Amino acid sequence: MKSKQEDSPDSQRPKSAMAASSRAVSRQISGSNGAALDRNGTVGSKLDGGSVSMPPSDEKETKAVMARRSSIIRDPSERRNRIKKTVSFTSNPNSRKIITVADCIAYMIAGCRMVKVRSNSRQYWRTFTLDPDKSAVRWTPTSKKPDQAKVLISSMKEVLIGKKTDVFRGRDASECLEECCFSIVYGDQGETLDLMAKDADETNAWVTGLMSLMGAADLIETMFHGHPDERNGWLTSCFRRKIAMSTITKEHHLSDEQVVELISELCPTFSSQKIRHRLKESLWKSSGGESPRAITQVDEELFLELYKEVTTRPEIYHLLIRHSNKEYMTTEDLVSFLEVEQGMVDVSHKYAATVIEEFEPGEPARTNNHLHIEGLTRFLISDTCDIFDMEQRTVCQDMNQPLSHYFIASSHNTYLVEDQLKGPSSVEGYVQALANGARFVEIDLWDGDNNDPVVYHGHTLTSKLPFRRVMEAVKAYAFERSPYPLILSIEMHCSMQQQAVVVELLHECLGPFLWQAPSDGEPGQDLPSPETLRNKILILGRKLPPSKSRTVEDSGEITEEDESAESLKFRNHQRTGSIKKIRLSKGFSDLVSCQYYRFQSFQKSRSQGMWCLDYPLEQILLDTMHRSFVQ
Repeated sequence: MKSKQEDSPDSQRPKSAMAASSRAVSRQISGSNGAALDRNGTVGSKLDGGSVSMPPSDEKETKAVMARRSSIIRDPSERRNRIKKTVSFTSNPNSRKIITVADCIAYMIAGCRMVKVRSNSRQYWRTFTLDPDKSAVRWTPTSKKPDQAKVLISSMKEVLIGKKTDVFRGRDASECLEECCFSIVYGDQGETLDLMAKDADETNAWVTGLMSLMGAADLIETMFHGHPDERNGWLTSCFRRKIAMSTITKEHHLSDEQVVELISELCPTFSSQKIRHRLKESLWKSSGGESPRAITQVDEELFLELYKEVTTRPEIYHLLIRHSNKEYMTTEDLVSFLEVEQGMVDVSHKYAATVIEEFEPGEPARTNNHLHIEGLTRFLISDTCDIFDMEQRTVCQDMNQPLSHYFIASSHNTYLVEDQLKGPSSVEGYVQALANGARFVEIDLWDGDNNDPVVYHGHTLTSKLPFRRVMEAVKAYAFERSPYPLILSIEMHCSMQQQAVVVELLHECLGPFLWQAPSDGEPGQDLPSPETLRNKILILGRKLPPSKSRTVEDSGEITEEDESAESLKFRNHQRTGSIKKIRLSKGFSDLVSCQYYRFQSFQKSRSQGMWCLDYPLEQILLDTMHRSFVQ
């Protein structure tokens, strides 16, 4: 039967964390319920954001109330400390990396503050600790008797990760982050102790430690008394073999550089630079904060410690313990892991044995069909578990159809890296777009000073970017991510004089890459295929009508009806007045291999080869004339 006495609520909720794999960013969430003290020491009750003053009748009552409500006063660990400037040569000098079950148990015994969540919409800051004899989890402060404010390890049935109980599901989702919550199911009646840690790392430490205590008492004894296991045996043999192969090694020792070499051999996915950096951190800690060079010779025991410190990924280690309750996975454990965690269906023990044979580096473990942390890590970061479909690393579609038969990754106003009205124009816009796989980028050209064309968002306050710099960036990055054709959509607003400069720069920077349609090509003829146009750049823009482009004149006029899709948007607002004529040089027109046409009809579009329509019209055509649209 549950006690009717309840602990006092805290006025603050815990620090929560938005965690990815092994990093977490803390943010404090303020609560609206609970009690607090005003400036005069009066206890106030916070209800729906307001406060109601409740002055005690006398000084004795005040002290009694404050004693009962001591846990609701601001968490002492959250008091502002004096800000000091420090310089650290480690990733985080105050962090405690938890990479073994022993680390988890030690962390739990030391204790930490977590939130005890209740079903009545209240929550309580409490300090939770594991008894030194690892028999029970206790919390303080509490109004209960000490023997009641605990949960015996022997009574625990299950540890649930995330918001899996009715208590958590009944609360606002924004109050509790999934990765910070866990519940202990205990007792014959299935009671739950629902807790919220400050971040995902703390949750992992407690969940891993509790699961180990519940299911593998022998494992804990082994961890603390240092009995040899398959992993240590394999690492020891590798260390001794490295010593035997070296001619300059001190007996029973390796230099720090030799340790880097050995770890690189055992963990090929780790870069030597990263190993060297993390090894220096570990040596710095081992030397008691002295110079990292204080330890230059590494013995067998220190190597085992350094190897585990450098290479063990805590998040993978926690997964290993959760699904096996020991330092390795059997084929049964691996089958369970693949089905529950990875979402695979009908995994056979034979497949699990194949995975162990392929990815477990230790010979003794492979013989016993055991998968240790090294094997599990190799498996999870291999192509087998890659979320990306390996078939997509090579082109598997037919790339020999006309170019207009394909969708294309496009970028609008590529040069703008912030807003559309007053932000900067930057070459980085093109570099990033091309690095992200764009095959269509936009260039708006206008007259610049000193006969130097510029790229910017016309008639706005955006900064101006020299066209030459854009061309240099396009030349450098056009085909880094893909060999298939790149389309440059050029909006030409330059004078005839600067159009000549544009043509010169296009030839100078992109000469061998520019593709020009055959002069004897007929209107409506299909464009070449992406395969044919590999490593080619196509210019899309305004073009002189055929009758004008075939004359000997070096320029001509086009009307707004010949403009591109960007200009069509403005015409849709029914601008009145005469149709504006635009001067266009023959030199630029000849470089244009793709031309926009305003959509008039399917019959007309077949003779044009390429045309432009906006999204609403596209939806209408798909709904009403889908067969003609596809054809």
